[in-house]
Amino acid sequence: MSSRPAQEHTPEPWSFDDGVLWGDEGNKVVSRNDWWIDRDDARRIVACVNACAGMTTQDLEAIDPGGLHRVFQRYLDIVQEAVEANDDRA
Repeated sequence: MSSRPAQEHTPEPWSFDDGVLWGDEGNKVVSRNDWWIDRDDARRIVACVNACAGMTTQDLEAIDPGGLHRVFQRYLDIVQEAVEANDDRA
């Protein structure tokens, strides 16, 4: 039985190995014996969970589909603009 409150998800980082999604400290999240999961889907779940570390579930649910991609892309655009502006001053 887990000692974490029922509201919280399994802490990051997550990984996928031998058909099992693992949470931090070797806590099993789910395995293929519990529920069928495709390897590619499992990898995507792990990547998404780890990328969203520190965000609350409520915050994630409030984001429109594709919203994180748009925010990240805008961030990259701003960084690129700053790099180009710095290069122009050199």
